[in-house]
Amino acid sequence: MGLFSKKKKDIHFEIVTGNDFEHIIAYYFQLTGAKKVEVSPPSNDGGKDVVFYEKKKKYIVECKKYTSQKIGRPKIQQFHSAIINENAAGGIFITTSYFTLAAIEYAQKHSIEIWDKDVLYTKLKKAKMNPRFHF
Repeated sequence: MGLFSKKKKDIHFEIVTGNDFEHIIAYYFQLTGAKKVEVSPPSNDGGKDVVFYEKKKKYIVECKKYTSQKIGRPKIQQFHSAIINENAAGGIFITTSYFTLAAIEYAQKHSIEIWDKDVLYTKLKKAKMNPRFHF
């Protein structure tokens, strides 16, 4: 079946690998007008999976494809360090799962944008990417 069904270009997240997920997110940012969108190498990525530029400012994205495990504060703290190390203007942490309350509070305090499964679904739908979550 592949990542996309032939009829509707649906994205079937139950068969998407972590690397596929990163490429889907990079494609989303390309579709929505970001410039110079790049996917980091699969290993030793320095805490970032996707890099893009908007209004000459660098942004980094961390992608985690989880089915049930929530993203906790330590993952957001590590990502915060990556934003600082990359001298990025900001960062977006995206998951196919959800975040713990501690992670949400930390992200808010440090102006880190977080997208859980519901936000991701809404954004992909708006970009006409037709996400399908069967987990």
